[in-house]
Amino acid sequence: MANQNKISAASKAHKPPYLVGGLLDIDQELRSSLAGAISRSCFSREEVADRISQLINRNVTTHMLNSWTATTKAQYRIPADVLLAISVVTEDWSPLAVLAKPIGGLFLSPRERTYIELIRIERARLKIEKRARALKDEMERDA
Repeated sequence: MANQNKISAASKAHKPPYLVGGLLDIDQELRSSLAGAISRSCFSREEVADRISQLINRNVTTHMLNSWTATTKAQYRIPADVLLAISVVTEDWSPLAVLAKPIGGLFLSPRERTYIELIRIERARLKIEKRARALKDEMERDA
C-alpha cells in the first residue's frame, strides 16, 4: 500500500502541463475552425462534402458537415479522416492547428514546411561556403 501511494504521488508530481483539467476541451474552437475553413474555401458546402466523400471512400453529406460544425450539436463528433479531408479539400490547415495548440504543438502547412526546409538548406549552404573560404585562406597561407 505504501508503494502504491508513492507511485501515485510521483505520477501526480510529474504530470505534463497539458493535462490540466479542461485544457483539451477544444470542441467549440474546432467546430468554429472547421466552419471557417469551409466558408473561406472556393467550394460550396455540397462540393466540399462531395470531395471529402471521394477522398475517404464514404458518403459525406452537407447535413453531416452542418452537424459537425454546429456549435449547438456537441453530440456529433467529426471523424479524424473527415477532419483531415476538410483541411485537404479547403487547403486550410487551421483545424489541424487547433488540435496541436493545447499540447504546445504547431502545425505547419505544406508551404510553411517547404519554406522552413529552404531556410535550413540556405543556412547549410552558407556554412559550407564559409568553411570553403577558410580552407582556401589556409591553403594560400601555406603556399
